[in-house]
Order: sequence, then structure tokens, then C-alpha cells
Amino acid sequence: MPRVCDKTVEEADELQRMISGSQLALVADAGHFVHEEQPTDAALAIRSARPFWVSRR
Repeated sequence: MPRVCDKTVEEADELQRMISGSQLALVADAGHFVHEEQPTDAALAIRSARPFWVSRR
């Protein structure tokens, strides 16, 4: 079963649902240093979430 840090994807999804307004982005083949291990994918995940958090200000 795939894991997110020390959580399964299902556990990460459950945590995301518990945080109102949150978004979950999974980046393959990356750990705690996702910005170093998969910089392009990390940047795309951040950019895709940006309109969401900018609009909440």
C-alpha cells in the first residue's frame, strides 16, 4: 500500500477531509524534502493550490 510520509494514502486523505478547506497533493517518489526530491512536481502542486489560498485572504 502506498505511503505518505508515515501515513497511508487513505490516512492522508482522511486527514485532509478533517481540515476544512484543505487540499491534498501527492508527489510520487518524494519524502519530507519534496521540494528537493521532486522540485517540478512540488512547484506544480503549490502553484495549483495558490489561487485557493490567495482568494481566502
